[in-house]
Amino acid sequence: MNITFVSRHYELKDSQKSYIENKLRSIRKRYFDKRLDVHVELKSEKSRQRCELNVRSDRFQELLRSETHDMQQSIVEAIDKLEMMLRKQHDKMVNRKHVEKRELVEMAEPLVSMGEAEDDESVPLPEIIEVQPTAAKPISLPKAATLLQKSDDQFIAFKDAKADEFIVLYKRQDGKLGLIRHCS
Repeated sequence: MNITFVSRHYELKDSQKSYIENKLRSIRKRYFDKRLDVHVELKSEKSRQRCELNVRSDRFQELLRSETHDMQQSIVEAIDKLEMMLRKQHDKMVNRKHVEKRELVEMAEPLVSMGEAEDDESVPLPEIIEVQPTAAKPISLPKAATLLQKSDDQFIAFKDAKADEFIVLYKRQDGKLGLIRHCS
């Protein structure tokens, strides 16, 4: 890791220099594998104190600036900006890898057709509650439609009075009623 310091109209203190070096070493250990070159430029102009970090590595190049009324605060802000940027980039890469792995797993799973039962017991099924059918008289389709519209239920299953058919009448999202016939 190469760190070069340039100060213009400002005298760099040893404590600031060691602070910058320590912070950049810890950042290098966390985010960079190999080469890291940092050019630190400290400028003082009237009441403005500016810190510029020009960071270069194999896959990363960025110029970060911070300007405040205090040089130490400018240094801390510039290093924090660098760390935040690297953390964000690292998180994106990690999330992308997880998404790619998830997609590979999903593609590798065998496709289950509609009629087949899945033998995989790791997939939790919702609790199934069996309800005993009630003995009801067959009703006509118009009467079932009015019953469904008056109730809060989403569907009604009944036996048609005119034909020997089992019918499911359901509410559609467009406000109309849908009809499924099953002949026995």
